[in-house]
Amino acid sequence: MTGATRNIEPVQHVLLDFDGVLCDSRAAAAEEINALRRSRGWPLPHIETQDDFALVFSGPLKTSLRRFGMSDDQASEFFTAHSEAMSQRAMSLSPFAKAVRGLSERAPYQCSIVSSAYSDAISAVLGMADIDPEETFAHISGRQEGRSKGKRIADTLHRLDLDPSRVVYVGDLVSDILYSRDIGIRCVAVGYGYHPINYLSVFAPFGLAPTEEAIVDILDDLLPTSR
Repeated sequence: MTGATRNIEPVQHVLLDFDGVLCDSRAAAAEEINALRRSRGWPLPHIETQDDFALVFSGPLKTSLRRFGMSDDQASEFFTAHSEAMSQRAMSLSPFAKAVRGLSERAPYQCSIVSSAYSDAISAVLGMADIDPEETFAHISGRQEGRSKGKRIADTLHRLDLDPSRVVYVGDLVSDILYSRDIGIRCVAVGYGYHPINYLSVFAPFGLAPTEEAIVDILDDLLPTSR
């Protein structure tokens, strides 16, 4: 499934990542990773492009940094420091306006956000698109909850009493595809975020959305009341 597809059985709920799906943060994320690499002396390569992100974060995030000689404790420290730095930059980030507005117009309360970003940063960026999270999303699960994204996806399914077979997760990293597969939900991967679409396609997601317009079209297909 790539771009708009018709005659698909509607789903019950859509879960969305934030960075790279609803927030245009890749350039800022690269800057903060490079700053941490220099200040902490972590043995990571310089990051700038989508291909660079695919090289560094090539699988599950928890273990992706091991091949650069970083321990799991160092990786945890890295992700916490990076999320905090990105949260401090929230007001300088921009939402993907077409995706955010298309979502809010089509599917209030049929979507939730499960992200590695902090919830206050999510709310701040959505506010720039005049979106009230409480009037748009059934639930927002951010990094401050202190569990892995995979566990928080599972928790959200339980919290909202969702049938995994009727839920789709929208993400922009290979790890999103893998987390979704482990939990038993389908994943639509977007190609305008952190990982390039040709790399995402190798992992056989349920769908691929190369542009913001494409993910809005897919939501039109998947969510019954958006039609």
